[in-house]
Amino acid sequence: MHELALRSSMGASRWRIMRQLLIESGLLAMTGAVIGVLLAYGAVHWIATALPYYSFPHEAAIHVSLPVLVFSVLVTILTGILFGMSPALQLSRPNLTELVQSGSGRHSSGGGDRKTHRLLITGQVALTLVLLSLAGAATRAFLTAYRVPLARL
Repeated sequence: MHELALRSSMGASRWRIMRQLLIESGLLAMTGAVIGVLLAYGAVHWIATALPYYSFPHEAAIHVSLPVLVFSVLVTILTGILFGMSPALQLSRPNLTELVQSGSGRHSSGGGDRKTHRLLITGQVALTLVLLSLAGAATRAFLTAYRVPLARL
């Protein structure tokens, strides 16, 4: 907040501050997308090498699907930009008088900001729990399918 207030007091426009915050959010999203792509390729390679030689048909190639990968990267970048909009809009117009008087110990923001913040955190925790339970179910289904002998099929 102090950095943004300083930039605003030195003449930075609201659009310039919003652009900086959106670029930071986009870079974080792209970094996450790159790490996710690297993990996807590494995990697929690890799974393919961990399978016993005759446990999987040779015709079926285990690889990363390029359309799914591109879709996932685009969704990651779009999500980073969309969820960067709220902080960019809120922080692009800092309250300079409140920040100048910051020596008095008053750093609280408005009640609406806290409610939005709590709502976003609650949504993130709920989505994380759903994704973790789905990942556990998918792992369990994969392990069950992995243990099925191919002779019975």
